[in-house]
Amino acid sequence: APIQGCAATMTKAAAVLFQQALEERGWEELCKILNLVHDELVAMARNDVAPECAVLLKACMEKAGAAYCPDIPIRADFPAGSSG
Repeated sequence: APIQGCAATMTKAAAVLFQQALEERGWEELCKILNLVHDELVAMARNDVAPECAVLLKACMEKAGAAYCPDIPIRADFPAGSSG
């Protein structure tokens, strides 16, 4: 479906933007993308930078959405979790 394909494209673009933003901040070792599937990015961050990484990832996803669908507001959600 076109929407699913567009969502996957936006997610890939968001991953690139996020990685660039991490590198600009020198955070490559503090936060990493673990998985990217269709319209979802899963990242892992050190506890002390996790909130900032979540906000940064949300901004990158919304920026990518705006680039691909400028007439449709795109909102990203980031449920935070803990595995340990």
